[in-house]
This record gives sequence, C-alpha cells and structure tokens, in this order.
Amino acid sequence: SPLLAAEFSSAEVTLNPSISAGVVYDDNIFLDPVGEEYDISTIVGPGIDLTITGQSAEIGMTYNPAYNAYARFPENNYWSHNANVDGWAEIVSGTRLEFSDAFVYTEDPLSETDTTVRRGREPYWTNTADVGLVSNFGPESVIELGYTFYTLENDDPTVEDNSYQEPRALMTYWFSPNRYAVELEGTYTITDFEVSEDFEVLDGRIRLTKRFGRRLDAYIEYDHLLTDYLDEGEDYQVYNPLVGFEWQEQRNTRFAASFGYFYQDNEFSDDDDGIVGSIETAYTWAEGSTVTLLGDAGYDIASFGSENLGFNPYYSVSGTVVHPLTRRFVSSLFVGYRLNLYTDEDPDREDVLWRAGAGLAYQALPWLAFQLDYLYQSLNSNVDTEDYTDNRAMLSVTLAPRQPVKLNR
Repeated sequence: SPLLAAEFSSAEVTLNPSISAGVVYDDNIFLDPVGEEYDISTIVGPGIDLTITGQSAEIGMTYNPAYNAYARFPENNYWSHNANVDGWAEIVSGTRLEFSDAFVYTEDPLSETDTTVRRGREPYWTNTADVGLVSNFGPESVIELGYTFYTLENDDPTVEDNSYQEPRALMTYWFSPNRYAVELEGTYTITDFEVSEDFEVLDGRIRLTKRFGRRLDAYIEYDHLLTDYLDEGEDYQVYNPLVGFEWQEQRNTRFAASFGYFYQDNEFSDDDDGIVGSIETAYTWAEGSTVTLLGDAGYDIASFGSENLGFNPYYSVSGTVVHPLTRRFVSSLFVGYRLNLYTDEDPDREDVLWRAGAGLAYQALPWLAFQLDYLYQSLNSNVDTEDYTDNRAMLSVTLAPRQPVKLNR
C-alpha cells in the first residue's frame, strides 16, 4: 500500500544469514507400533532472518530450507521448508495493523502441535495466516478485530486435507481504571474437509476482572461453545464457567491458576462433563535461569491435524528448566504428559502422550555454535494400533556472522 511504501522508504534493514548442518539418529522414522526402523540422516540448510524497521512499522521474515539425506532409506531424502512473516504498522495513533504467516513443508510424521497420530513419510504442508486490527482506547483497554486462515494439505491419500477460516473480535475495557474490567471475546469458525462433514463453531466468552493492588488480578469467566454440523453430524453445546487469578511478584516470579467445569450437551448421545482449569508458575533465579511448570485441563476440537477425532477433553502437565552452565554453555530440560479423550470415537479413544528432552548449546565462537539435543516421545492408546515410541538424538553446528548486516534505505 502507499502508506507502507512511504513508511519503509527510509527504513533500516537488518539481515542475519546463517548455515547449519546436523546429524540425527531416529530409532522409529515411520512411527510404526511394531516394525520400528531406525535411520541416520544428515540435515544441511541455509537460514535467512530479515527485519525491516520503519518509524511506525516493522516487518520480519525468516526462511529455513534444509535438505534431509537418509543413510539406510535414501528414498526418503527430501527438502523441508519453514518460513515465517510477521509485522505491524501503526495506522493512526493507538491503532495498528498486525499480520503474520507461518508455512511448514515436511515429511516428518512427528509434530510438536498435532497430538493425533501420523505415520509414513508422505509430504504434507500447513499454512496459518493471520491479520488483526488492534486499537487501544485507554492504558489497558483494547479492541481487536482479526481473521485467521489455516490449511493442511497431504500427499498421503489416507490423510484428509482440511482448512478453516476464523474471524474473531475481542474487547477488554477497564470501566473503573485499575480496579474493574470486562473482557468480551467471540470467534466464528468455518471448516472445510475433503471427505468428512463440515461444521461451524461459534464460541463466546466473557470475563470480569477485579484488581487487588499492583500484583494480583482475580476474575470470573464464562465460555459458551456451539458446534453445528452442516448435514447429519451431531450438534452440541459446551457450557464452561471458570474462576481464576494471576499474581506477579517483582520480576522473577509469576503464578496463575484457574478452576472450572465444562458440560457438553449433545443433541442425541449421552452428555459429557469434566474439569477445566490451569496452574502456571514461572520463576527466574538468575540471569538466563528459569523454571516453568504448567498444568492444564480443558477441551479442544481435534479435527485439524492428521486425524479428525472431534471433541477432545484433555489433561496435561509439563515442566521446563533452562540454566546456563557457563557464559557460553546453556543447558535445558523438559518433560510433558497429556491425556487425550476422544469422546466422539466409538468406543471412546484414550491416548496418553509423553514427551521429554534435553539440550546443550555451546557458543564456541561469536560466529560458531554447537547444539546437542535428545527427544523422547511415546503414545500409548487403548487402540493398540495407534501406539508408538520414538527416540531422537541430534548434533548440529551453525555458522552465522558475529554482527548482523545493517542497511539504511
């Protein structure tokens, strides 16, 4: 647009190029429940991180292609692609446009975000685009209008392509400054499946917040979700009241908790209910040293990954520790547990997912870094054919300039 063109005509351009190479050992490359096959792969690829900064706008772009070469099964060799764009532009004082796009192309069946099961080495890609208009009308009061478009495409004909569009609106209004606030949010999701029946989701939420001093906010909340199948699928509603608080102690400690209950009112079948809520704590005891613990119970719609499993109550707990051993040597450790209940399946399906890992990062020189990582992931289901266990170890080296390249337009 002319506005953005004028804004970026005198912008500062920062470029961070890099190149990485690594070796990965994977003891179950197909995520097979019985016939596990291991392989050793070499991964090589460049990286580009570009930022353009103007007086009242900024855009950032990253692109990381990589060639994955396998020793035992070279027919699995492929190029992966990971690209991200995000930015913002101030339209008028207090109002700005925000946008982002995330694209991933891979043949790796293991995903950090999709907790359903994918097997084999067929390529697939996802893209998530988002745009929002955010306007502040007070120190903490804000209105946001946004739109998200998500797509999953699979080369494997046994895995269903899907997409959704999701407009949203959010308002947070402190009607008594620094004392009382109301938050209203609504989303409307329109789905499109290759084979399965499409459905629409209308989700509305209201939260009332009371502030107690500078460190404590307490709130009550109600969420109502309505799912409407467009043909013969069973419609349902979810009623979800909740209470919670957020507490911030200085800069090094944060604690938040909530507790509630959901009731799923199904059109024909038996209703369902369960606990919702979360406990989150983060503590920083030294520069760069943090521990984070998170417990979460709630519900989701597990329809936009490799399997379309519908309504998904879940319970999860996870922990992460990051600690510098020396000025150049940083260690990390994480562990996570999640129980997924897929109540739309007949009979009900229950998956227990475990994830654990550790990492060591060494900045040998300002332009040279080494990384050693280990990842364990297993899924144990009451449907035996869905089980798998995977262990991965990776050693990588990255070369990048000591200082980013800066250009003034």
